[in-house]
Order: sequence, then structure tokens, then C-alpha cells
Amino acid sequence: MILEKSVTATVGKRETLPCTTTLPDPVDWYYMPSENETARYICSAGHIVGNYSRRFTLTRDFQGDFSLVIQNVTLEDKGIYFCAEKIGLGLKHRIELTVDGKIIIEKCYKSISSIIQ
Repeated sequence: MILEKSVTATVGKRETLPCTTTLPDPVDWYYMPSENETARYICSAGHIVGNYSRRFTLTRDFQGDFSLVIQNVTLEDKGIYFCAEKIGLGLKHRIELTVDGKIIIEKCYKSISSIIQ
């Protein structure tokens, strides 16, 4: 069974994308910027790969929680994330992440307002 979820994150904040399994083995995480693009590895066998390791971490309690944590969310993080078991049933979670960038606009407006006054 695939669990589908939509999550809205805020630019600059921390967001956790949930993934739970009944197996103690680490999962793989994949990311697709949009439906038409090829999935990219974020995490393989419990290890964050490439540039993702700068802001992404994995919850690893080996009791079934392998959630993906994104630090300092950016607009470019939006897209579809997949969590899959290495052994067993395969795909477990499909999470569509949208990113709210209002915080940037509010900060810019406050900064400009203070300069003008």
C-alpha cells in the first residue's frame, strides 16, 4: 500500500517528510522536481547522497521511522518525494511538497520599509 500525502513547507524553515516501515532496514528516498522529470536519488540504504547531504538528514531509529528532514527549505525543494523499502513491499510513501515563499516577501517588504522611513 502506498500512502500519499501533501505537505506545505515554508522557505527558511525545517520540514520533516514522514516515512515509516515495519522493517528495520533503511529505506531509499527519491525526488522528482515535477511529474515529467526523472526521479533522483536523495538517500540510498540510509545514506544521504551528493549535494543533498548539505541540508537533508534522515531519521534513523531502526524501529521503522526513516523520515527525511529538510533544513532551511528553499523554493527549489518543491516536488514529489518517494520513500521505498530496500527489501519487502517496495514503495511506501509518496509526498508532494509545496513551498510557501511568503516569508521572503514579508522580510523584503519590512527591510525596504525601514530604509524608506
